[in-house]
Amino acid sequence: MHKDVVSQLIIHGHDKDKLKNMSLEELQELFEQESKKKISSFSTILQEQGFVETEQDVLEGKAQTPFNSYWEKILSSKDEAMKIYDIIGNMIHDYSCEEILDFFANMASGSFFRSLEGMLEVKWSEYQEILLDEIEEHYKELPQDELKTQMEYYESIRDQVPRLEFILKNLKKNSKHLIYMAHLKKKIIEDFFVEQEKNDEWK
Repeated sequence: MHKDVVSQLIIHGHDKDKLKNMSLEELQELFEQESKKKISSFSTILQEQGFVETEQDVLEGKAQTPFNSYWEKILSSKDEAMKIYDIIGNMIHDYSCEEILDFFANMASGSFFRSLEGMLEVKWSEYQEILLDEIEEHYKELPQDELKTQMEYYESIRDQVPRLEFILKNLKKNSKHLIYMAHLKKKIIEDFFVEQEKNDEWK
């Protein structure tokens, strides 16, 4: 375990020669500090890797089909519910649920508005589930406790669809690195507790 601790400290930028001159107690203290730092900082990895963005950051530069273009398609399909479902499904890639609902409220009334409102609620919920399922699929190789933690976080922001889209886009490119970091975190935690138990035995 002594060699493992030294190896981990070297990986994290500590000088090999300095480590060689340190006592086991000093190495253990340094390892504990590094472990705590890594454990506490893991929650920021998503942000550092660009996995966490504000909704405005996500939407900037995103090409949007004008509302009026969608509305023309809806009116031309007024008697075909499934076509309207599909149109609304496209709209949620461009606009937030609130923006779409406000637009519908300005353009429609009565039973037609209520139908559009209901369709939007269904399509929005469906799309949220699709995004969350795809994110979980990319995370499937995470340690179970980390998977649970990450998915709880994504469930908490399920209404922020542009952010989930952005996260999924980055996961498709960088999931291997994130999973590696998660397993490294798990190993550091395990090593930390092993070293702590040994330290307790020596006292």
